[in-house]
Amino acid sequence: MRKLIALSKFNIILLWPLFSQTAHAETCVKRVFNQFCLGGAANTLMSAEPTTTKQEDDGTTLYEFSVSGKHVNVLAKDDTIIAVERYEPPGNWLNFTDWKVKLVRLYGRATDQSTFPAYATSRSSRLNALKAGKGVAKASWSEPGWSVTLVWKEPEFIRLKYTLKTTPSIPANSTEGL
Repeated sequence: MRKLIALSKFNIILLWPLFSQTAHAETCVKRVFNQFCLGGAANTLMSAEPTTTKQEDDGTTLYEFSVSGKHVNVLAKDDTIIAVERYEPPGNWLNFTDWKVKLVRLYGRATDQSTFPAYATSRSSRLNALKAGKGVAKASWSEPGWSVTLVWKEPEFIRLKYTLKTTPSIPANSTEGL
């Protein structure tokens, strides 16, 4: 009987990490960059150590990481990861198009949210507007529970951002205020 109890305790110790990961996996809305769990707990699901941590005034926490030579920002609120953003160098048309093609293959057609001056109608004039800091190339995809945005406005990199869609947790107050 003692051997059976000891064996049971040993199995529980070995299998505990599997059970705890399964419990956290249920709250994961989207696994991002094979490392971060959008919608998951910020303090337990990030396997890398952040290079810096900043507490914002609105109650959110920004964690900055360096993962495989890439700069990654993770935004958390109430210990829940609400956004993950990675910087993809270089900031150029070829890199933006390459990432957009990859994302279209995964999520379908994008919504174009680019903004350029009125004179920037051709590809070359849009490139010049981007280089001058007067334009932004932006594409977004909306999925149930989360969205992804690809933005190019800086010459050094392109930003790829996954964002958790949140619903208001507090219902609107129907009583009249003062």
